Amino acid sequence: MRVLYVCNIFDNENIDKKGIVSDSPAAFVKVTSVCSALKPYVQDIEILSLGICNSKRKKIKLNDTFINEIPLRYVNKLNNKILRNLFVLFSLYRFIKKRNPEIVVFYNYTIVYFFAIVRLKLKKIKMIIDIEDGVNKELGLLRFFYRSLVLNFYIKCTNGYALTVSELLGKKY
Repeated sequence: MRVLYVCNIFDNENIDKKGIVSDSPAAFVKVTSVCSALKPYVQDIEILSLGICNSKRKKIKLNDTFINEIPLRYVNKLNNKILRNLFVLFSLYRFIKKRNPEIVVFYNYTIVYFFAIVRLKLKKIKMIIDIEDGVNKELGLLRFFYRSLVLNFYIKCTNGYALTVSELLGKKY
């Protein structure tokens, strides 16, 4: 079985050398730990990072690497905020298709997954959404509604396959 874990994490070497300032060490630990735990049970596992970050540099080129013998590949190589999000939104499916996975795990829910999730659903590729953080009502009504809508749509596209942690445990969607 070929598993692809789609997320937005960065390895320490890229963080240090590229001056990346938007990073989540907890997400890095979670994703790499889950992938390491799955490794003995699957034929192949790979991490595909969106590569969406803020950097102190105008141009960045994120270098693909290995974490615990698991390939970590980066989709985005751009630093312009608008261009990088559009690039990922419209090219993520192509990057996923190229790796030919049987199961795709998406870490959290973000709008840049939209076209990839829809196309994977049409191709009947199994998907799981790994939800780390729930929808926070303190963000304001509009953001709460938007995020709830996106999350519920993604859960429906993944046929309800969702890993949940923290405050989401026990919630029904």
